[in-house]
Amino acid sequence: MLYQKIAGPYKRDPQTNKVMPGVFASPELEALFDVPIWTFTEKVDGTNIRILWDGYRVTFGGRTDKAQLPPALLAHLEESYGSPEFETLLEQTFGEKPAVIFGEGYGPKINGGGIYREDVSFVGFDVAINGRYLAQGDARGLMAESLNMPVVPRVWTVPETLSYAVATFQRAKYSSFWGDFRPEGWVGVTTPGLLDRHGSRIVVKVKDVDFPLLTKEADNA
Repeated sequence: MLYQKIAGPYKRDPQTNKVMPGVFASPELEALFDVPIWTFTEKVDGTNIRILWDGYRVTFGGRTDKAQLPPALLAHLEESYGSPEFETLLEQTFGEKPAVIFGEGYGPKINGGGIYREDVSFVGFDVAINGRYLAQGDARGLMAESLNMPVVPRVWTVPETLSYAVATFQRAKYSSFWGDFRPEGWVGVTTPGLLDRHGSRIVVKVKDVDFPLLTKEADNA
């Protein structure tokens, strides 16, 4: 199972590739734009990692089946999550059900991950069992409590609207939970785990490259 692609709230101009505020990427995002059911976590600038459990053994993968993992990151995954002790935890948690723990590998020489820490590491953000994503709260609890894994930090402790997240990301000087620098972005999921008309989970991302912090001059223009 590969991790689903995540769109931003708005479509892009085909000529400039810039987002077009008000032109929504999907009718679902438009309908839910002002509904306070969104939970946001920080988006980490790293590489997508899958920890796969087939019911008997654990393996590791990248965003696609052909992705090559950085050697230092693969060594960290094998040491931290490839041991017999961790396989026992997975067996106790999932039994023979196939499961995927999705997360981000980050650190030096992994995209912009060198700003986070001096060594490579992994942080989880989603879990799927039998091909179905868990509710965000259940996934976070399972990773943090049952498997003793780090999880991406939440931006707010209560659900918010997508409109508030977009406006706040541009107007407030938020720092990353990892340090005094602006986060790469936020990822939002609906607390009920709503699906779109195609049966895919509704997820959205608000990225700094698309929604940079507004200056006072731009804000007052």
